[in-house]
Amino acid sequence: QQWEDLFREADTEGTGELDKDNFRALVKATGTLTEDSEADLLFQIMDADGNGKVDFEEFIAVMAQEKSRKLDAKTLADTIWGLFDPKRTGRIYIEEMKKSLQRFRPRYDSDGAVQFMHDIDIDRRGYVTRGEFELYVNKIVFSVQ
Repeated sequence: QQWEDLFREADTEGTGELDKDNFRALVKATGTLTEDSEADLLFQIMDADGNGKVDFEEFIAVMAQEKSRKLDAKTLADTIWGLFDPKRTGRIYIEEMKKSLQRFRPRYDSDGAVQFMHDIDIDRRGYVTRGEFELYVNKIVFSVQ
């Protein structure tokens, strides 16, 4: 409930989504992260479709796991992976990605989902494995540290 109240307070436009500036202010105000680069990293990971917004479901899935000030790439990857692979199959196809994004953001950007998948699908088999996803998250984490 505390996270939901904080999220709603940060959602100054009442859209149910936070832009990068509102997100930064929120995570800094809670003391979860203090550096813009860390907040931007979390935002980038949560904003899977690249539309520049993070909704409450995406936010809480990660923030509930982020209990320390140090960003843990494995924990973030595990938490976010669970959003996209709820059946725990170990791989995500583009249609599953689109359905997951649709569930969290009814007006998601289909092109953004395709680009996101393309960025992560290292071997170009048409699906993303958990290992590929973890590598992607690690790459992002290490690029800002």
